[in-house]
Amino acid sequence: MELQTISQVSKAFKISTRTLRYYEEIGLIESLKKEGYAYRTYDDGVIKRLKQILVLRKLRLSLKEIEQILKNNEISYAVEVLNDKLEELNDDINALDNVKNAMLMFIDKLKVINEKNMLEKVLDDETLIQTVLAMADINKSFIAKKVGMEDLKMANNILDILKNVRIVYLPPIKVASICAYGKEPEDMAMKILLEFIEKSELLKYKPDAKLYGFNNPGEQDSEGNYGYEYWITIPDDFEVMGPLEKKRLAGGMYGAHCIKFGNFSEWQQLEKWANNNDEYELDYNREPGGMCGYLEEHMNVYEYFTTLDSKEKRFQQIDLLIPLKAKNR
Repeated sequence: MELQTISQVSKAFKISTRTLRYYEEIGLIESLKKEGYAYRTYDDGVIKRLKQILVLRKLRLSLKEIEQILKNNEISYAVEVLNDKLEELNDDINALDNVKNAMLMFIDKLKVINEKNMLEKVLDDETLIQTVLAMADINKSFIAKKVGMEDLKMANNILDILKNVRIVYLPPIKVASICAYGKEPEDMAMKILLEFIEKSELLKYKPDAKLYGFNNPGEQDSEGNYGYEYWITIPDDFEVMGPLEKKRLAGGMYGAHCIKFGNFSEWQQLEKWANNNDEYELDYNREPGGMCGYLEEHMNVYEYFTTLDSKEKRFQQIDLLIPLKAKNR
């Protein structure tokens, strides 16, 4: 049995080491300790389990649903969960079908009238309005067909296009910064940050503190090491003790997308949204320079640090922030 390191698995499956650690925390996979090696490793059984998880994620199952299927290990139970998911998808399909039919009806009305200044008349058409507002569900029979992995990949590419990105503006802020480098730099940096918050009583003076994070540097070295840096907002005159540093973020406009902890692959979806947007484009000339201005805002900071009862506790929600500027027109 050949053990693979966490960095090897991360590269092979194109998922972050942070995601792998999260899968382990919630009980989806288990790591092993390799003699003479301080970090996580995985055996063939875990690699097989990871492949199963990724396939089920392609079917748009949540991590909780995947955990239930794998833990139960019964075909009948898996069928039950998948049928529940299928009902949700059918509801979505029917809703979109209704919108499609309303749109076709609208187009037909416009074609029939085809006169100047008549758009308002069409929009006031009582039949059209009532049809849109109270359209009955259209029951359709769905014929199952064979779907290959490429079909599934293409479907996910379409469904993964984000439609709920918020435009937010961050003001200029003062922050205390800590950066760590290693195979698990987020945990290393958080430990130091937690000590600073407790010793300085930061939340007593700034209960509305915000916490940002980013890879620094983001690229892994040959041994799988990389860096992660946290920025926590502080009052202007607040004393910052080493090894933390006081820094300033200029702020600006960002595209924001909220994820549950562990869904860091949605960074790619946010980038795709920005690259295909008609109004905005990426603004790479932002701090932090090493990450082109990309930030992760960890939500509900006060609640997290004042109710911290376990070293394994995680921020449940994170806003992915991508720097934007208006397109020149």
